Amino acid sequence: MTSQSLSYWKHNAPKIRKIVAGYMPIYRKVCERYPSMNFPERFESLVQEQVPNYVDEIPYHPGGRRNMFNSLMPVLAMMASVHVVLRESGWTVDQIGRLSYEVFMAKFRRIPSPVRRIARNFMVSRWFGKKMGSTCRAMKESGRSDTFFLDYSFSSRPEATTTMRCSQCGMISFMRRTGLTEMYDYCNIFDFAQADSFGMGLNQSECLGWGDGVCVYTMTRNSTATRYPRNVKRILGAAMDM
Repeated sequence: MTSQSLSYWKHNAPKIRKIVAGYMPIYRKVCERYPSMNFPERFESLVQEQVPNYVDEIPYHPGGRRNMFNSLMPVLAMMASVHVVLRESGWTVDQIGRLSYEVFMAKFRRIPSPVRRIARNFMVSRWFGKKMGSTCRAMKESGRSDTFFLDYSFSSRPEATTTMRCSQCGMISFMRRTGLTEMYDYCNIFDFAQADSFGMGLNQSECLGWGDGVCVYTMTRNSTATRYPRNVKRILGAAMDM
């Protein structure tokens, strides 16, 4: 990791702990649906103990707070910590992926529905594509091996559609660097939980985590357009018993 990454995330460590703490009651509440699962009694403290192991590995993306990808990185550290704690408790990768989906769905649904509709329309708009274009150019120009290399495009016909092509993924590089390559299996679960809770259509035809050379996402305002890729279908069908 570069000194810039370490400095940025060290400065934001209290914020990361606060974000993780905010998710912990949601994890516990969702797990109440599955009483046969081995949910650690000290789950919250075990996860918080793991978080520092991954904070130093979180990639920094040029632009600091102005770059939306930096706002997602604390969640990545939390997901890694939860993964380690639950794997040690006997959970399968697919079970952790399904739990993650349900937790993110519950988190997003706490947002008032009018706000979610506004966010959906914003994310599938020409203005969003233009704004993301400048952010993506800055990340590419940085030449960093741990950031995202993205190309955004927008089309208004036959309906408003945003397409994203990612040739380098900061999440995948984090998982590879920390030895958590099992998480490739649900690296896109956050995206589909967000799309489903916002009522937005999302398709993914290729994924770096599957061994493809690029990730390709297509977003629309039409929720019926969503087609789950094979890993999401498998994860959402995972049996939650031990």
